[in-house]
Amino acid sequence: MITDTYETFAQRYDWMHENSAERAGFFEVVFAKNGVQKVLDCACGTGSDLLLFQSFGLDVTGSDASPAMLKVAQDKLAQRDSNIFLEHVDYRGLENRFESRFDAVVCLTSAINEVVRDDQTLGALRSMRSVLAEDGILVFDQGIGDAGIKDPPRYAPVVNSRDYSRLYSMTLDKGMLAIDIHDFIHTEAELSYEREHFDLRVRTVDSWIALLRQAGFASADVYGDWSLTPYDKDRSSRLVVVARR
Repeated sequence: MITDTYETFAQRYDWMHENSAERAGFFEVVFAKNGVQKVLDCACGTGSDLLLFQSFGLDVTGSDASPAMLKVAQDKLAQRDSNIFLEHVDYRGLENRFESRFDAVVCLTSAINEVVRDDQTLGALRSMRSVLAEDGILVFDQGIGDAGIKDPPRYAPVVNSRDYSRLYSMTLDKGMLAIDIHDFIHTEAELSYEREHFDLRVRTVDSWIALLRQAGFASADVYGDWSLTPYDKDRSSRLVVVARR
């Protein structure tokens, strides 16, 4: 029985990594504005964002609940001769592993949506806040905004390269987004298909703000994309939150 939900997916995960100048610029601006020097990526996955943050000259730590994802990250960091520290821990229990305080905690690529009950999400937010410095920030993103929740897409092509393609098929019901990830490998040597299934709990911006207040955060800025565009409930396709401890 597979207990690591990413065990069969970790090696293919980076097919959908967002490696854009716009996204990198978002973190450069937000980190500089908030004086970030020490950052924890608490759902670091395969480690690509760890390397991005290190390129800014920051002190970077990564953690994840998936051993399979951490193994890919470890191999990637070793190839870059990086000394970034990795820890195997669920982001609902960060205070049990980290004594130091971080200027920023990030939880990206909709990882915050993987815990589905409100009490679990509240516990995760409180755990993230507990390892923040006094003026620290939490940054997380949700790949669908209020507009998408009202009128959810059914399909989304994500990758179409020479060697592989990826398609999302999605069903949204009462805040639960069921995603099937369809991967088609079509190299000269291989023609195959893999499917992964994930259930995510997506929330409106008002629901997120209420949970952040319950978790003790003082304030939050919300953006609709990586260009720092103010969030628009009727238009924004993405929800990005910068919450202050």
